[in-house]
Amino acid sequence: MKKGILDLRDKLAGCRRTKVLQVLQNAEHFIVTTMFCIRHARRRFLSQATLVLLIWSTTAAPSFTAPADDPGFQAFLQGNTMNRTALTGEAADRLAIRKLIDAYAHDADRKLTAAQAALFTDDAVIEVYAGEPGKDDKPVQVLRGRKEIESGIGEGLKQYVMTMHFNGQSTVLINGDQAANASYTLAHHFWIENGTRMLLVMGIRYYDTIVRKDGHWLFAERKLIIDWTDRRPSTP
Repeated sequence: MKKGILDLRDKLAGCRRTKVLQVLQNAEHFIVTTMFCIRHARRRFLSQATLVLLIWSTTAAPSFTAPADDPGFQAFLQGNTMNRTALTGEAADRLAIRKLIDAYAHDADRKLTAAQAALFTDDAVIEVYAGEPGKDDKPVQVLRGRKEIESGIGEGLKQYVMTMHFNGQSTVLINGDQAANASYTLAHHFWIENGTRMLLVMGIRYYDTIVRKDGHWLFAERKLIIDWTDRRPSTP
């Protein structure tokens, strides 16, 4: 146990050192770019609006990203986002449920299928629908239990070079240790086809049944509804 804690500490320290170095590199790049913009702005080569946009572009998208296979960072992330809060009661429950929804998207984008499956109860079910599910409509795919959920999600993700999920609004109703959620997501999928980078955007809604077990909120049922898709070539 002690060795495991020491190993985790060392990995986290390494992750922090990497982040500090990259932050310093970003700061240096920001300073150089800012000085360049100011110098040319004084020469009236750049308008004030262009100056603002150029400076903003150096800070709007930091380059630091943690690799998906960095266990130290992932342990740090999970420990600091899933369960730690000073809130209590319904406010704490709503925050935990939102973190559960966001963790599903995060784990999908990092291809952490085991962690994603762990967000579900042992006997959970995922049902995928092409459009609003009606009384007689059958899902196009069904995954039952954590093992099948992990393998099914993994099979679906491995065909893409990268995905990025943006979670939108959600409506959560809580009743004791159970909750119902309806939420929206834009899911972006990238892959290479005949030498061309392709993009598939899905407009998704989720109907979730969420339960609290041993102090943790987990998905008991997740209905994934694909409302629309947009498939096209993508230019980097």
